[in-house]
Amino acid sequence: MREMKFFALITVSVIFLLMALPASAVIMEETYKGQVSKLEPSKKSLTMQVSSVYEGGQWVTFAKSSLKSNIVVGTTYNPDIFNDLKQGDPIEATILGGPGGEWISVGKIGTVGSTQSPLIASYGDPSRLISYFYQGYTVKTELKPDCSWCEGTTCTASSAIVSPIRDNMVVETKEMYPGYTHVFGWNSEYQYILKIKFNSGRASSDLCPGTGVMAGPQAVSDFTIYDTQRSTILASEVDIAPSETEITTLLPTETEILHATPEMTSATQAPVPQPTQSGFGMELFIAAGLFGCIMVLLRKN
Repeated sequence: MREMKFFALITVSVIFLLMALPASAVIMEETYKGQVSKLEPSKKSLTMQVSSVYEGGQWVTFAKSSLKSNIVVGTTYNPDIFNDLKQGDPIEATILGGPGGEWISVGKIGTVGSTQSPLIASYGDPSRLISYFYQGYTVKTELKPDCSWCEGTTCTASSAIVSPIRDNMVVETKEMYPGYTHVFGWNSEYQYILKIKFNSGRASSDLCPGTGVMAGPQAVSDFTIYDTQRSTILASEVDIAPSETEITTLLPTETEILHATPEMTSATQAPVPQPTQSGFGMELFIAAGLFGCIMVLLRKN
């Protein structure tokens, strides 16, 4: 009888443990600094030579990091990367799923003095980058889901609320739709302002009514951002709507659902790379371990 009570107690504990652990899966994200090693547009591939890795809330040199190789290959679906970047350009980049995965954000690094390396452009989800843009800009966005185009934990984003921030103040807030470009701060006195294009994005399905807890990857967005001098921008570029061809391209398709990227809900300064989780895999592993311990204890008694 004593053994049965002990077994029942442990079983209940395991059930509560499983209920407490998160059900949604989060794919590992890793952030590096280095330079472009190779660009292959036909393969949608970018190869990076890594010099530093963001670990434990700080940058460490590759030699002191847990990364096995300083040459990292990944795919990217932002075509501006292949138009703007070239071999040898200094970059900061975040990859989803580790080497061989998808580059969900790539930032081009400018040089200001010996201690600063701000971003002067970014491609993908700026919330996944650690560094600030030039002049201290960060970018905050809120992705709105199209609840008729959902798959698992994410939905195609119908629009994005975009707010560049500088000196702890919002420069301007605008709702943007896929394919649209807007220059933020055009009416300000700032010499450097941000030209932002919202390419596409995924928003969390949790924002849709009637959505329950489920397992799946995190949402990711895709923006192209240029931190540039006002004098290089024409008045006609302040607001640019997509052409009919671009609109057709941006319609949700099976390919976009598989590859389109995520929600950005925080400023760019401090995203923390997430540990890999896979639905209930870890929870089942823990439960199996506890069950095994129980059986050993029962046999000893």
